[in-house]
Parts: sequence; structure tokens; C-alpha cells
Amino acid sequence: MEDTTNGIVKNPRSNTKFEDLPQHLIHHIMMKFLLYKDSTKLSVLSKAFHSLWLSFPVLHFDYKFFEQHEDPHDSFMSFILKTLHLRRPQGPLRRLSVIYSEGNSTFNMVFDALLHFAIENNTKEIAFYVSSKHSINVRYDSLLRLISSQCLTGLKLEGFIKFPIADLIILCPRLKELEIARSEGLQTVTVSSLSLEKACIGHSLELKEVHLKTKNLRYCSFVDLPHPCEINLSACESIKDMHVCGVKVTKNLIELVTGRLNISDCDIPENLSIHNPRIKDLRMNRNAKLENLFLLAPNLECLRAYEFEGQRRVLYNISSACAALKVLDLMGVTVTDEWVRSTISELGCLKELSLSHCHGLEKMELKMTSLRGCH
Repeated sequence: MEDTTNGIVKNPRSNTKFEDLPQHLIHHIMMKFLLYKDSTKLSVLSKAFHSLWLSFPVLHFDYKFFEQHEDPHDSFMSFILKTLHLRRPQGPLRRLSVIYSEGNSTFNMVFDALLHFAIENNTKEIAFYVSSKHSINVRYDSLLRLISSQCLTGLKLEGFIKFPIADLIILCPRLKELEIARSEGLQTVTVSSLSLEKACIGHSLELKEVHLKTKNLRYCSFVDLPHPCEINLSACESIKDMHVCGVKVTKNLIELVTGRLNISDCDIPENLSIHNPRIKDLRMNRNAKLENLFLLAPNLECLRAYEFEGQRRVLYNISSACAALKVLDLMGVTVTDEWVRSTISELGCLKELSLSHCHGLEKMELKMTSLRGCH
């Protein structure tokens, strides 16, 4: 019954404590309104909340919450091990993530305990971000169970994580997202998960081959891989977004992109031809060897190229077939008056034009009714 004292309606449940709510509702609130790091912080500060956190299907361990402790490393390790010991999960764990930034080799034992716990509890998403000067070893038996998990949908391993095998074959049938960075010991990465939609692989100096055998790949990123590292995406049919930086770029990679392609600081031929009727957004940045780019892309809508490298000259040959081009932003390329008259004037859909630090341009004369901005 409502209390109407002094004409004010009072809700009899207004004084209900958070921890008195049904568990499924508490989990929903935590999932919807609390960041993983905030849940962890509350679990450290509040004993009442810690008991609720033990049943929450998301575990997030962040070292920075312990940096003010007298012995931050031991406090962090103890907190993780105690939580894993007390934890009684209600069904599969949705996510387990760890952020660790202390160079201490004793983290190996805790890392193995975390990985074992994740596998035993059918965790869907695993994310380990380790910035340690010491290599973190992955046990062979734990790795085998991890890369064949029937539940795993997301796997992120970033840090000096040393793999016990050189050729990694990931068979997880439900895997949608994969990130591997700064790995040690890996020479080949093969993913046979047909559900894979996003893959980011980088900063692995021993890697020689990457094979992604999936038709559903939508986004991929390859950053700072050794030369020559073979990237095989032949099974992919429609990559919406690709970012390559510091790698060797081949014609086959370029032809797979149906949306946006970003090529930065890459090993590419002096004369590069891009014939791709499906690409819509192309960005070229600081590709040292490039001298001539021949572009034939009838559906390209945006081209941004920043190739300014001192006295080096880069010439962009844009075919009149690029009739859909709306945004053209060039810096540090060779642009002559004749090139402007013969090429840009043919781009009837062009709305934004920017030419900066370009070589060869003396007097630009251009009359285009479609242009909204030009500088």
C-alpha cells in the first residue's frame, strides 16, 4: 500500500538495497550500466559488492587498481587467485579480461590459472593485455584446449606471450573476433573458423604466414609484420574494411576489399595499379617506394593520400572511370595544371577537393558546379 503522508506518494521499495534485488536483475544492471573496470573497482572496495561480483558472468582484472598498494604485484596476484578460488559461476562465463602492466616473471603461474579457469568455465570472450618485459609462456595442453573451444567467440592476446608451437591452427567453430599482437614463437597463424568476422594481427616479428579461411570476414588489420610475410585471404569474399601498415601489399589483397582500404608505411611496388570495382574508400599514407599509382575504381567515393616525403615525387593517375568520386584529398603528390584540367574536371560527382604541399601546381583553373569545398 502506498504511503501518502503529507500528500506525497512514497514508494515502499524506495529504500531497497542494491544487493537485495534479484540476482538476474543485478547482473543486468552491472552489464548494462557498469564498465568492466568499474565492477572490478567496486568489488575491491566493497565487501558486499564483492559477493555479488563473484556470481557475475564477467570477470575483469586490471592491475592499475592495485598500483597504490604497498606491494601492488603481490596484491594483484593474490586478488586474482582468491577470486578464482571463490568463484562459483552460474553457467558459462561470458567474458574474462586481464590488463597487466608489471614486468614480473611470476605472472606465468597466474596466467596459466586464468587460462585454465576460462577454459573450464566455457568462457565466450577471452582478452589478455600484458605489457611485461618478461615473456609469458602458454602451456601446450592449455593452448590446445583453447584453440579448439566450442564456446569461444572472441580471443584477444596482446603482449609478449610465448607460444609453445610455431604453427597455430585455430579451429573454434564460433569464433567471431581474433586479435594477436606481440606474440613470440609463432611462424604461422591459420584460422579455419567460418564464423570469423574480425581479425587483427600485428607486431609479431617471427610470423611468416597468415591464413584466414573464412567467407564472413568483414574487418582485418595487419600491422608491422616481417617481410615477406604471406597473407592469404583467398577464401574471403567481402571484406568491408582493411588496414595494412608496415607489411608487404599484394594485388590480391587489394582486390578483396569491398569498402575501405587503408595502406600506410607499406612495402608496395613503385608502380601500383588498383583495379577494384567494389572499393569505396581508399587511404594511402607514407608509402616510401610508391612513385606511380594507377587507379581504376568506378565505385570509389573517397580518396585521401598523404605521401609527403621531402623531395620525392608521387604521381596519382586517376582514371575518368572513377566517376563516383566525391572526396579527393591529396598531400605531397605531383599535381600539374594539366592534370587538374584533364582529370579532376572529369569527376562530375566531386564535392570536396583539397590539394596540399603538392608538386608542380602553378595556376589552377577549375570550374565545377558540384564542388562544395575546395582548398
